[in-house]
Amino acid sequence: MPAELRSRRTFWHTAWEIAAEDVALAVVLFVLAGCWVVLLLVPQAPSDPLSLGRWSAEIEDRFGPLTALFRALGLFSLLDSPFYRILLATLAFLLLVRTVAWMERLWLGRRVIRGAGEWSPVNGGTLEEMGRWLTRRGYRTRRAVKGHVLQADRWPWAEAVMVLAHLGPLLLLAGFLIGEIGGWKAEGVIGEVGRTVTGPGGRTFALVETSAGWVADQPGVQIYVTGVGPELTVSAVDAEGNALGLQQAAGEPLSPTLRFRLTEREPDAYFAVPEAGLIVRIAPESEPVLQPETDLRVQVFRSPSGNLVWEETIGETTSNLDVEGIRVRIEQGAYPVLLAVHDPGRWLKVLGLVMTGIGVLGWGLWPVRRLWLRVDQGQPVGVGDLPQEWVGRGREGWQLARAVAGVTSAFVIGAAFWSLAHSGVLWQGSPFQMVLTLLTAIGVGICLIFSGRKEGARAR
Repeated sequence: MPAELRSRRTFWHTAWEIAAEDVALAVVLFVLAGCWVVLLLVPQAPSDPLSLGRWSAEIEDRFGPLTALFRALGLFSLLDSPFYRILLATLAFLLLVRTVAWMERLWLGRRVIRGAGEWSPVNGGTLEEMGRWLTRRGYRTRRAVKGHVLQADRWPWAEAVMVLAHLGPLLLLAGFLIGEIGGWKAEGVIGEVGRTVTGPGGRTFALVETSAGWVADQPGVQIYVTGVGPELTVSAVDAEGNALGLQQAAGEPLSPTLRFRLTEREPDAYFAVPEAGLIVRIAPESEPVLQPETDLRVQVFRSPSGNLVWEETIGETTSNLDVEGIRVRIEQGAYPVLLAVHDPGRWLKVLGLVMTGIGVLGWGLWPVRRLWLRVDQGQPVGVGDLPQEWVGRGREGWQLARAVAGVTSAFVIGAAFWSLAHSGVLWQGSPFQMVLTLLTAIGVGICLIFSGRKEGARAR
């Protein structure tokens, strides 16, 4: 074989081993945790241009002279930065390598293999007694080397959950990629039955309210309730109690009742009382608002002169205002604010979360174990993942730490699954969820570093 080809194969073999190392995955998890700290501490720029100006002013007030530096580093748009995308691509590559390696290990686990390492004396009884003890604890036991060596392991379930623990996040990342390429979302949609919504790309759909919640009349579009906004119902009567006609815009027919939904794009409500020659403006007292039962600033102008004749701030759910011989009634309510999402990678995300949850729980509570026992000059000896009580030691602290990390990871995955099902995103902005997620990532990384070789978690 030519030396150049031999060197090339050695390079790729070395690269594969490095990618399969627990330390490589731990480093990526630590860097991801650092990015999540930035997301927790540094507000991200909104995608809505109307909100960008107010957000920029708030950022200037909060960070002062550091704003320019943070902007240059891309901290205000971290999720869209090349660094974060490269980090996720690196994570996907490591997960792919480790998934293949663990699949290979699962397949090779069918065969009996020789134990490697230094054989140590064990105090667990005879081989038969230790074999029965292991069998009661879920181990698979087999005889090797003409029956002189007892091999015990947790195949196939321990290896299978490790495949799930790596394949699940890989599918989750694939779902994100597919959703990023072929998906879209429409934010701030007003929840109104029959309202036609036009999403990115010109795709239109109508809103339908069912007993289970809001849905779209087109397949492939999910609707989520993200909040509520202020809804106003206004009417007016004269001194005798007769209803007056209200007009929302010039040329429109008169109506005894008008309904307004205040949004960031249209935070003010205007209507005219033609019979009284008045124009009424209703606006939130402070910005931003978009919350029901908030303080409202009501201004009444004379038409057509435009002179201000009355002004007051109201905060009650129902207010009756006596102005220029008429009574204006304002009722505050709420309307649902919806998020419409078309995500072709949604089911990959769901499958990935389920597989990841099962995998990390198994990683923490049912780790890979493989050991060999034999009798050497009348003394039982063993090698591999020997029970600590057999070698005169108590349970090591990192084993308990990994169990805690596995259970916590499963809880974090469950929270992300709940968030995806109810809001279409894995994280709704909850600081508690983010702190728990980054602490879990750090904990898993530490466990990978300190328990990798000893537990056989290194995929080969």
